[in-house]
Amino acid sequence: MSRPARYVFLALALLLVVFPATIAKPGQPMNLKSDEPAYYLMALSLAHDFDLRCEVGDIGRLAVEFPHNLVNNLILMSADGWQTVYFGKPWLISLLAAPATAAFGSDGFVATNMALLVFSVWLGALYLRRHNPEWLALLFSAGFFLLSNAFAYVFWMHTEVLCVAGVTTCLYLALTPAPARPATGRLGRLVARFWNESTRPAFSGAALVFAAYNKPQLALLGLAPLVACWRGRG
Repeated sequence: MSRPARYVFLALALLLVVFPATIAKPGQPMNLKSDEPAYYLMALSLAHDFDLRCEVGDIGRLAVEFPHNLVNNLILMSADGWQTVYFGKPWLISLLAAPATAAFGSDGFVATNMALLVFSVWLGALYLRRHNPEWLALLFSAGFFLLSNAFAYVFWMHTEVLCVAGVTTCLYLALTPAPARPATGRLGRLVARFWNESTRPAFSGAALVFAAYNKPQLALLGLAPLVACWRGRG
């Protein structure tokens, strides 16, 4: 994209990623909803303890930020008669959000969600600019993601926005050609060995794993990339 378009997107991204810090959490109703406690505590446990065990200290961390909020749905599991207790939810989003959550609490988790959604906006704009002016591509992509239900899910400490980003990345890599620029420099040639037209389908599939790990039914969306890959090799 051109430099002005990049600056506009960067300004939008910074605004959106910082914006969640101004919102009180949790939102109405004033309690942690659905599986939020598990995802939030997993992020803190990964950041501080480097494990997924649920211990007394983990519950204490929840009480520090949300001392007066009701928590009714902490999903746990155990394989040894509850001698050792683990969080019972998929951990990928918590791993991604762990650094920001350790630094900024729930604000960091929500900011991670927003960053993933903004990343989806960027990929959408890159795809649409192949057939439209850059300003229109960025405007339409921003409207598509930010005016959809996905924007509401940003403020939920959950895995939905990661699924959106995973599917978007999968489709973008599968349905767009690799850049044709020649590799320059030692680093460029090294990157080109792993990031090229022939490896692009593998990265597309890997991106879909991030979504399908959390929502297995999303694996069906891999049919379109498979068809595109098959037709491209035909």
